[in-house]
Amino acid sequence: MKKTLLALLISFSLFSCDKDEDGRTLPFPEGCTVNTTGLDKVFIAHEGNFGSANAELGLWDLAANSFTEDIYDCKNDEVFGDTFQSFYVAGERIFWVINNSGKIVVTDQSFNKLGEINGLTSPRYFVPIDENYAYVTDLFSGVITVVNHQTYTVSHTIPVVVEWTEKAFVFEGSAYLIGSTLIDNVNYIYDYSVVKVNLLNETVSYIDVPFSVSDADTDELGNLWLVGSDSDFSPLAYTLDMSSDELNMAVNNFAGSSLAFVRVNNSNENVYGIVDGDIYELDRATNSTSLVSDLDLTYVYGFDVNQNNNDMYVLDASDFSGNGTAVRINEVGEISSQIEVGIIPKAVLVP
Repeated sequence: MKKTLLALLISFSLFSCDKDEDGRTLPFPEGCTVNTTGLDKVFIAHEGNFGSANAELGLWDLAANSFTEDIYDCKNDEVFGDTFQSFYVAGERIFWVINNSGKIVVTDQSFNKLGEINGLTSPRYFVPIDENYAYVTDLFSGVITVVNHQTYTVSHTIPVVVEWTEKAFVFEGSAYLIGSTLIDNVNYIYDYSVVKVNLLNETVSYIDVPFSVSDADTDELGNLWLVGSDSDFSPLAYTLDMSSDELNMAVNNFAGSSLAFVRVNNSNENVYGIVDGDIYELDRATNSTSLVSDLDLTYVYGFDVNQNNNDMYVLDASDFSGNGTAVRINEVGEISSQIEVGIIPKAVLVP
């Protein structure tokens, strides 16, 4: 069991290519042919090496257990960008946030480029707030950037008192964003809060969070799940009722020493977390956790749940310089398949 770190892919296509001797597929030597059939595929978004402009998208064909890299580059004859951060699927479009390139690439579901949003500092997450506008969170800029996702332009910014904004969610007329401010630059200690923005008038309020937040997700009851650790580095899980803005402890009885991810499976109402590199179910009713899958990975850097079939996907970044590994786990915790993927795999787009 290994420690984990903080850290999403749609699938309708099969790409023709050549295979090398170890089963991995080579970049397309004679163009990019797409066959939009079959659902036994997921897409892996890779962060790439910072400063190397080698972020990429890859296709994992589950039926053949084969991997094809550089899908975006092949489809658009250009590099994806420098340091992939996150993505958001909105109808027929996908918004890909490329952090160190300061841009958001917009594609259709076959990965054909539709446009690009530029003029961003260090974007982290994108979330639409209505049919025209979206919020973009940012690293250390002190603002939320409002973009027009129809014209792919920056509209304006909303100042916030936190330095860093992360994941963002929309609920009943408000946006909820995870915010943090560095308060000790020697020991790298941050003060965390939930930033609440009224979508009608853009007024901002703050909900203090008394622990370090590593990840967040929402459930079907209107709860924002927040996971992380306290000042003693013990794992904690809280829920914020977004109807009342009441923050409550959900789970603090953990067998492990670190909690890096949380994912809610709304199809079966289970909540899962990555504890010391393994998958656990988090049960707020009993304030307990139960092991789902004991994994033997180097460094978990991405985690997601397929809401359709309850499969879970774990991404191992390995040494953060070379190729990583993607692992698929079924609902009862058994490893269904795994494969070597590209450089620093971070997010999974599932059917």
